[in-house]
Amino acid sequence: MPDAAFPTIPSGPPVPPEPVALRDRLRAEAEADPAQARLTLSDGAWITEWLWTAWAPELERTGIGQDQVRREAGRWSRETWLWIMGERQWGELSALVYGGLLRRAGDRGRPGKEADTVGGGHSSPVG
Repeated sequence: MPDAAFPTIPSGPPVPPEPVALRDRLRAEAEADPAQARLTLSDGAWITEWLWTAWAPELERTGIGQDQVRREAGRWSRETWLWIMGERQWGELSALVYGGLLRRAGDRGRPGKEADTVGGGHSSPVG
């Protein structure tokens, strides 16, 4: 029986399959040209379609679009760097991006909050 003092935590976002080929390509890019890899990661476009395919039904219900997914993925570039280097798990990274999207969606319309500004404890782009 669950303890009333501790609410049940939702299961979290659906974790898309790990994009191993993308990770390997980015790892090779990072080894050859780290500065270019940082730019690629901070843009977020490299992973947008992959995440959107998995999350579109849930995100569309909250008014989140593909461009917001791209920006949010770019905001987590340091964590992404750690993932491509084998220091983070894919599930951790995808949960960070998904959670950031939902937090920003929840900030819309609240005084003093902008849905698409950097902040909220996110890592800034590597560089």
